[in-house]
Amino acid sequence: MQIKKGSDEANMAISRERAKYVETLLERAGVGSQVVKTTGVGDENAEHPVTDSDYERREDRDIALRFVK
Repeated sequence: MQIKKGSDEANMAISRERAKYVETLLERAGVGSQVVKTTGVGDENAEHPVTDSDYERREDRDIALRFVK
């Protein structure tokens, strides 16, 4: 098994790119003006250690949305 883990800085950059991508999709769907902010959190909320398989760690790449009124 090959373990792939980037630096904290690289992981944060990827996380921010994912957040920006979701923001762009929402803008294209016409709800962009309602988006207050998007945030990448890097590995802050990771549930799986780097020693887990890539398959197990894929769960840490989820995108969460929170809607507030």
